[in-house]
Amino acid sequence: MISKANTKFLKEFNESLFTSFNSEKVNFNEILNKINDGTIKIYSNKNEVINYKFIDEISKVCEEIGRIISKPLISVKYNDEIIRVEEASLIDEDSIRETIKDTSLWTYENEEARPKETHTKFILEDYAIYENRFIKLLIDQIESLVYYYKTNLFNKISTLASYFNTLELGFTKYSVFNNIKLNYIQNRALLDKGNSKYYENYTKTLQILNKIRNFKSSRLYKECSKLPDINRNINLTNIIMKNYSYNYCYKYYVNSLYKDKDDTEELYFNYALIRFFSSLFNNHFKFLNKKDELILSIDNGSLSFNKVNLVKNGVLVSLKKLNKNSLEMEVTLDFKHFNFKKHKDLKNRRTNLINLIFLPSLEKSILEEDNDTYYVLFTNSGINSKHVILLNNKIDEDITLNNFINTLAFLISGSYEIYSTKCPICGSDDVSEESGEFTCSHCGAIYSLLENKKKEYVYIKHFNE
Repeated sequence: MISKANTKFLKEFNESLFTSFNSEKVNFNEILNKINDGTIKIYSNKNEVINYKFIDEISKVCEEIGRIISKPLISVKYNDEIIRVEEASLIDEDSIRETIKDTSLWTYENEEARPKETHTKFILEDYAIYENRFIKLLIDQIESLVYYYKTNLFNKISTLASYFNTLELGFTKYSVFNNIKLNYIQNRALLDKGNSKYYENYTKTLQILNKIRNFKSSRLYKECSKLPDINRNINLTNIIMKNYSYNYCYKYYVNSLYKDKDDTEELYFNYALIRFFSSLFNNHFKFLNKKDELILSIDNGSLSFNKVNLVKNGVLVSLKKLNKNSLEMEVTLDFKHFNFKKHKDLKNRRTNLINLIFLPSLEKSILEEDNDTYYVLFTNSGINSKHVILLNNKIDEDITLNNFINTLAFLISGSYEIYSTKCPICGSDDVSEESGEFTCSHCGAIYSLLENKKKEYVYIKHFNE
């Protein structure tokens, strides 16, 4: 989940984007021109104002969730079953009456009738009632939002690097310290002393996330997690109306989290798609055929395009849209430029097939960490994974996007004789080769060795895990 300020930014971006469409289709170059002249803004020039009151409101909601978790309302059912008499623990008048009527349960010894089995009741507790499934949904949404605030606040806590706007802080000849008197630095309040508003509220987010971890280990949460999430348009049931804690959570959800029409995913996909293509071209990818163009169209408010073929350093990247929020990226070697060293029969062999899923945010439990799936997110919500590409309106967070794009066509001069037996990433000799593809068992790197006009290259398909 992203903040209201960022949702507003995405809406404004989409509004300015669609005014560029004179018809249902537009050339991507026209959009690039409007980005370059400032008509369409891809970065936010405003520092996001953190609503500290909002964090206190979440803390109060968590108190009510805690009360629900400790004494949840559940559905209790009494089911009848037949068991051996000596094993029965709960027998009421109805059970006795049913046992007397059921002659198949009785045995006769020495002209005495005795039941060998009996009807009994067992209690079935159902935690996954509608109201508790709503609480589970609320916990998930609060967790995502608090992770966002936590990351934002953490980045605002003072460091010397942020104060001097450089990481060169040693005592080398290039260090900023050579131009500043040491006493000046030591006598100024440059670092956080633990009493700033950022640190105070950062601590609150840690406390909230700790509570949420406890909530997620509860029986209520685990039982409700076995079922799909309910519709986000929550029904006002008798329990929600009359129980104070459930009602408090409901009012908070309706007033602060619920959106009648949540089009954030669609808004973000359009924004991220423009940014993604823009970064590809900025990192020197070009159309395979000079006459090709990237034409975007609008499909029910979502951007679409026909298959696009781009090339860089002899690496061909083909992109197509799979569904409303994902792309398929096929990466192959352009054999007009390269051959596999000693494996020239592998012409047109596909190198990599990557799925890109564009989402504003993502719960860690949904993350699929397979080699060929990457998540492009506005906020990583505390997820630390090489499968997450951060793409948002902050210019200083473009590094993961640019690194990902640069690794698509990562070729570097290197000897076949050396790197056929030694990993170019970690240096291990635990390397195996199959059909022109080398795998390092030590670090997980996958690479190929190529040649072009008698020059040898290393092409890295996957870096180390």
